[in-house]
Amino acid sequence: MPSLRTPKGTVDFHPHDSKLIDSILSICKRHFNLHGARSIDTPTFELLSTLTNKYGEESKLIFELSDQGGDVCALRYDLTVPFARYLAQHRVMKMRRYQIGKVFRRDQPAITKGRYREFYQCDFDICGKYVPLLADAEVIKIAVDILKEFKIGECVVRLNHRRLLEALFMKVGIESEKMNAICSAIDKLDKMKFKEVRSEMIAKGCTLEQTREIEELVGITDLEEVRRRFNEINGAYEQMRDCVEDKRSDCEITQNQKNSKDSEHEIDEKRDTCSAVHGAVAKESETVRYVQIANKAIDEIKALMEFLKTFKVHENIRFDFTLARGLDYYTGIVFEGCYTSYPDVGSVVGGGRYDNLVKRFCKNDVPCVGMSVGVLRIFSILRERETRACDTQVYVMCARTSCLAERMELVNELWENGIEAEMNMGTRSDVYEQREYARKSGIRVIVTVGGDEMSRGGVSMWTEEGEQEVKREDVIAHIIRALERR
Repeated sequence: MPSLRTPKGTVDFHPHDSKLIDSILSICKRHFNLHGARSIDTPTFELLSTLTNKYGEESKLIFELSDQGGDVCALRYDLTVPFARYLAQHRVMKMRRYQIGKVFRRDQPAITKGRYREFYQCDFDICGKYVPLLADAEVIKIAVDILKEFKIGECVVRLNHRRLLEALFMKVGIESEKMNAICSAIDKLDKMKFKEVRSEMIAKGCTLEQTREIEELVGITDLEEVRRRFNEINGAYEQMRDCVEDKRSDCEITQNQKNSKDSEHEIDEKRDTCSAVHGAVAKESETVRYVQIANKAIDEIKALMEFLKTFKVHENIRFDFTLARGLDYYTGIVFEGCYTSYPDVGSVVGGGRYDNLVKRFCKNDVPCVGMSVGVLRIFSILRERETRACDTQVYVMCARTSCLAERMELVNELWENGIEAEMNMGTRSDVYEQREYARKSGIRVIVTVGGDEMSRGGVSMWTEEGEQEVKREDVIAHIIRALERR
């Protein structure tokens, strides 16, 4: 009898797992409702024509259903395209919506990292015309608030602008029809080194020199430096513009060359000059265009950051020129959020602006921005923490020096006060490894003995609220208060 199993990339969820997933969805729904969203539902499968040509290279991951003699259908790849179809079909012009449902992708699964072929998506979207970038800021605020609520650790949301990437590609001379394919390659830079991505970019139509220019620019993390690099290129063409104006008169070759006083040789020279000038004008125009696109995108990112400051989530935001979000339908701000302690899991929330997707189904102009929470990726982190968690509440570790006696004294005081604690039993002082062990074990307080704090009569104390230096004699009281707050 053959062994029983689920299909590749799928799993059964036991009662405890289902309860954990329900709690994740409950937190998401509470935040969505807090922002006035209404729930909708759409079919698990759509007409294949609805999904075709919406995902770029990712279209190959769509699960097509076999033809049963009726509509040609496919399982939904995400909830965004069906939502755009819903808006167009029902002529909805303004809406705050959330939707939770399973989606399906013929991807290479990695179950332990939360990557499945069948998985939940939990989406929130705002559609309609509002103050520019205000809806984008609200969507990102919701993403940050949700990630913080799970108390997994530090969360960072990386953001970029698709038009800024478009300006970059125009600058290095990549044809528009290749842009989406190159975007999908650049989007892998959070997981791979540039030299690994370079070969894919070349295979998709980049020259070696173009990849070098891209590598130089996408490594810049300061927005104003990005602006300066684009504008200095524009400045070089101001000199050319003056030269072009001086040469324009030479392009006025008479249509009736028989009446011209110029010799055939002089006419040919003018004709060559004319061709060169027109080429320069065209190149100048293209340069001005991509510089304008870049500056507008940078202005929008900076305006968005001001809104995020007002919403008090700006400290969790980072500009990242390498963020591309490979799907074809994004048109503006794009973002992804992750937990810094779990880089292998990757992004756990992502989204952006997609103003033209509804217009692919109808004539209505319905700008949209939204996000999707990776429910099963968060689930994989929480389940790992549960599995590895222990009753220990405090972990005592060492800094650069061993300080064994001091560690023993502190952990003994914790035991005497009835606090579950353990200490690093080794002599190694790799601070990162010790902290990672404690965090992934679900230990709520980490106390570091040694280092500069010790010379000042103190210790370093870390909780999920942050890190602080406290006096050695006060550390037990500080720990008790920290544990009471949870």
